[in-house]
Amino acid sequence: MGDQSSPPLTFLQRAFWYEHFAWLPKRSYLSRKWIWMTFAYEGIAFNGSGDTRTEEIHWITQDEWLIEALKGSI
Repeated sequence: MGDQSSPPLTFLQRAFWYEHFAWLPKRSYLSRKWIWMTFAYEGIAFNGSGDTRTEEIHWITQDEWLIEALKGSI
């Protein structure tokens, strides 16, 4: 039988998304545009387990989040 393993999840799929006000300048993970003094989404994903667990944090704009959610990427 063939290998039925699914492809690894992308950051957009692994992350927990929270809407925040960006007081300080941030770069969008998708478009590399500056996000500042506006509401945007912060994504937090955890990699590894136990003592080797790391945290990955990225920001995207509200429009980018909406487009990705409609495409089913989030």
